[in-house]
Amino acid sequence: MIDVDDDTCPFYVQDGLAALEELVLTRNRISSFPKDLFRGMKALRTLELNRNRFKQVQGLTFHGLERLKVLRMRRNQVGTL
Repeated sequence: MIDVDDDTCPFYVQDGLAALEELVLTRNRISSFPKDLFRGMKALRTLELNRNRFKQVQGLTFHGLERLKVLRMRRNQVGTL
């Protein structure tokens, strides 16, 4: 598990994380992701994006996360999925 919260989110988190199962990116003021951020994270089962600044989620944002079971996006302002 990687827990990156309270404005400490580096967007280089992708490298070497093929076996990562849980990623917590809470309270980081994130409003969007770089293209293909989650590419290669084949084992990811839980992704927490609570208390960020999302207003919409693009269609292929989570593409490739075939094992994802839990996606938490509480306390965002998502109006479009």
